[in-house]
Amino acid sequence: MFSTGKSSEDPGEQQDFILRVIRQIIQALADIAKLRSSGKPEQALVEVHDACRSLLGIDPELVRLLGSEALIRMSEDQGWLEPLAKLLAEEALIRDLLGQTTLAESLREKSRVLLAAVKA
Repeated sequence: MFSTGKSSEDPGEQQDFILRVIRQIIQALADIAKLRSSGKPEQALVEVHDACRSLLGIDPELVRLLGSEALIRMSEDQGWLEPLAKLLAEEALIRDLLGQTTLAESLREKSRVLLAAVKA
């Protein structure tokens, strides 16, 4: 799933790392949803972008520029496709609140395609 950057790690350490990252992603999604539903969409958007950078290691602007297929190809050896799809779905909800419906629909569609690729 996620790489720690060390090839000779103890499997237990690697599993601990993966679980820690999963917990961080879940917490970030919860924080984003709370900000969104508390009427703080701008702050929620900052959190989405921060989570992309810090937890998934991908530039949110690059995510917006790349098509779904390119993102899927980039993620073949990484486990960030499903969390990215969920962050994109959250960003779509935020963009709706900000009145950016065209961008919201584009993000929602990208999220659907990424989630379908995960389940395939």
